[in-house]
Amino acid sequence: MTLGLGGELRLRLENSIFKKINHYELVDSTNSVAFLSTFDGNEIFIAESQTTGRGRLDRKWFSPAGENIYLSLKLIFEKAPNPFEIISLTAVSLRETIFDYLGVESEIKWPNDILIQGKKCSGILSEQRLLNLGSTVVVGVGVNCNSSFKNSELSDVAISLSEVVGKNIDRLKFLTKFLTKWIDNYTIFQKLQFSDIFERWLEYSKIIERPIYTTQNGVKKFFVVKEVRLSGELIVINEEKMYETLYVGDYFYADSTNN
Repeated sequence: MTLGLGGELRLRLENSIFKKINHYELVDSTNSVAFLSTFDGNEIFIAESQTTGRGRLDRKWFSPAGENIYLSLKLIFEKAPNPFEIISLTAVSLRETIFDYLGVESEIKWPNDILIQGKKCSGILSEQRLLNLGSTVVVGVGVNCNSSFKNSELSDVAISLSEVVGKNIDRLKFLTKFLTKWIDNYTIFQKLQFSDIFERWLEYSKIIERPIYTTQNGVKKFFVVKEVRLSGELIVINEEKMYETLYVGDYFYADSTNN
């Protein structure tokens, strides 16, 4: 079923920072389309399906038609914030929307995923391009709403909201609630800077003192997270009891088998 952009969504966004909504049946990726736009203002891009939807580290994002949410927010800044700030704001807004709308607990996996039962139900990709008078930031959001992963090759790592609650998710209602929550949190972000969003991100991620690991050349390396900096870096202790700073990479929770 096609996602109809109803009056409630447009009404909620009428006096917001977003001045235009773009809705497509099929695109290569909503982030790519957003960067091609010449509109001089903040925009929302929504697609029913993507042919080359992508996530972090250039991974392909599963994008079947009419089942999930594929969304990009284009934001124009005079001075762009740290990418971790916008990713965190978006992750906090998603986590709170899932709980408020469905009563489902989820957690944020550093730096950009939402997990339920240890499996990914949403991912966030932030990209930035510098302009003469500022910068454009595009935040891509994918939410698994109604896809079925139970008997697929992704069953161990992915889950949809409908699989969790046992019923079909109204994508328009979820999208409206998410965008409303995002705008509310963005207002807080503007007034209080990043501190309030960051405190909630820490609460929802449950990452402090958590064991994590990465695999390098076939060998697992384990760490314990001691601190997350405001700019997004992880301060960890390695297996030799030495402190390290982790900036980027693919890390997994050592206390879960599904991420």
